[in-house]
Amino acid sequence: MEYTSSRPCNYHQDQKQLIDLLLAYRVATSVFIYPTTWRLRLLFTSRVWEPERDTRVWQDHSDRITGFAMLWSRRPENNYLVLDRFVHPDFVSKDTVGEMLNWGTERTHVIAREMGSDQTLYTSLLGSSLDSEASLKTYGFVSKPFDAKSYNLYFAQSLDKNISKPVLPAGYVARTLPRVEELE
Repeated sequence: MEYTSSRPCNYHQDQKQLIDLLLAYRVATSVFIYPTTWRLRLLFTSRVWEPERDTRVWQDHSDRITGFAMLWSRRPENNYLVLDRFVHPDFVSKDTVGEMLNWGTERTHVIAREMGSDQTLYTSLLGSSLDSEASLKTYGFVSKPFDAKSYNLYFAQSLDKNISKPVLPAGYVARTLPRVEELE
C-alpha cells in the first residue's frame, strides 16, 4: 500500500503517530537505528528552524502517518542540512522513498537560494532494500568515507550492573529541599 497524501508535520498534533511510526520502523530495521524517540523530539523542537516548511509526513487514505522526513541543522545559518526520514515497514515503496528524497533535495535548493549560499545535504540509508547506496546516487548523493575525527563517537554500558554513586566533594551534602525558600 502506498501513501495517498503528504503535508507539513504538526508535531504537537502528530506526536503520538510519529512515535508509533518510529518504533515500528526501528523494530522492522534495527533497534539501534537512530534517531531515538527522545532524539526525534529534540531535533524537531531545537534543530528544525521552520517546521511548517522543513518537515513532511506521508499519510494513507485513513490519515495514518506512514512516513516522515525532516530537514535540520545545528544553527539556521549553517551551510548543511540533514535529511532524517523513516517509513512504516508496511508502506515502504520506491515511490515513497523517492518522494522523500525529492522533497528533501528540492527544499534544500530553496533554502540555498533564500540564504544565497551553497548547501550540503546529508542523509543516511533507510533500513530497506529500496533505499540503497545506488539509489541514493541517482539522486546525487555520494557516500562519505568514515573519518573518526569528524564523527561523534558513542560509548555504551550495559545496565545490568549497578552504577556507582558519584562521590560529592568534601563539605557537600545532597538532600531534598522541601521548600524553595531553603534554596540559599
